[in-house]
Amino acid sequence: MDGIKKRKAGIMAVAAICLTIASGCSDRKADNAGPGAAAREAVSVETAPVVVRAFEEVVRSQGSLSAKNSANVSARIPGTLVAVYVSEGDAVTAGRTKLFEVDSIKLRNAVEIGRQDRAVAEQGVRAAEAGLEQVNAQLLKMEKDLKRIAGLYDKDVVSKDSLEKAQSGHDQLAAAKKQAESAVSLARERQKQAEIALNISQKDLSDTLIYAPISGRVAMRFAEAGEMAAPGYPIVRIEDTSVLEASAFLPAQWFARVKESETKVRLEIPGVEFEPKTITYKSPTINPKLRTFEVKAVVTNPPEGVAPGAMAGLAVVLGTRESIAVPSDSVRELRGGNVVFIIRDGKAEMIEVKTGLESDGFIEILEGALSESDLVAVRGQRFLDDGTPVSVRREAE
Repeated sequence: MDGIKKRKAGIMAVAAICLTIASGCSDRKADNAGPGAAAREAVSVETAPVVVRAFEEVVRSQGSLSAKNSANVSARIPGTLVAVYVSEGDAVTAGRTKLFEVDSIKLRNAVEIGRQDRAVAEQGVRAAEAGLEQVNAQLLKMEKDLKRIAGLYDKDVVSKDSLEKAQSGHDQLAAAKKQAESAVSLARERQKQAEIALNISQKDLSDTLIYAPISGRVAMRFAEAGEMAAPGYPIVRIEDTSVLEASAFLPAQWFARVKESETKVRLEIPGVEFEPKTITYKSPTINPKLRTFEVKAVVTNPPEGVAPGAMAGLAVVLGTRESIAVPSDSVRELRGGNVVFIIRDGKAEMIEVKTGLESDGFIEILEGALSESDLVAVRGQRFLDDGTPVSVRREAE
């Protein structure tokens, strides 16, 4: 037991000697540090100037492209397709390119019958007119006879019975004239009817062969020769790919700020550049279920690779304004707000700011004591606090 106690006492003595030596060394370091030991080390930063630049208030929406002019072409009369002259992708010209044809045998026969009916009607008119001319000649002669007999009756040369017979013959011919005139009118109406029927038959016959109603390309072909065709059932679809329309739906809150023919819009398709466009259409109502409204912009002569059906982003510019701006990297969230650090006299000065719009790497400053002559820290600002000494490495580009 005495040996153990002696070892413990030795250990405690050695520990006391070490503490004494360490305390002496610390005192000597403190004596040699001098008055500059308490100064903070300067933080290395990069700076950028505060600028005035334009900001756009933009609302973006994903939309799509479609042909502004398109046509689903169906047969005008029912029948069997005897030929489809175009394929998908073919270019067509309005009024010149044949698309498809419906069986026309019955209609050709109908046209021939119509021509014959018209010829019969024309003969009927000529016969009725000849009959009227005959009655007119007889009536003219009877008028002369009646006048002569009336003169003889006044001279007591002929009897009253002869005068009455002549008068009766005249009245009968006058009635026959009216009947002949009615027959001519009826024959002429039948001629018109035959002419109309023939025109309808000819129109039906011409409708068996369908030409392109618009210029463009055949986007789809829905039927083949031998299948039945009927009005309302498309055979081909044509789209004019030279004029496209970009459309998208925007939230209802922007309805009042979007103006047709005024509001600018940028189309955003990866790898494709477009000139700024103008909104050409805004739906007059807001969808009550989705709370959105549709906008459109026309794209004429789209670049290669842009076609109907493609997705397109629409960046609708609601307004543009010039404001004080700083690089987005210079803004730091601190103590529940946004701050920037400006560099003055070798030190960082913290400025509380209220930010607005952001674009192209800059953020708008709505509130904050900044001017164009200030430099803000864009690198190293995470290590800064108000009054921190700084050393500027260089001004950021």
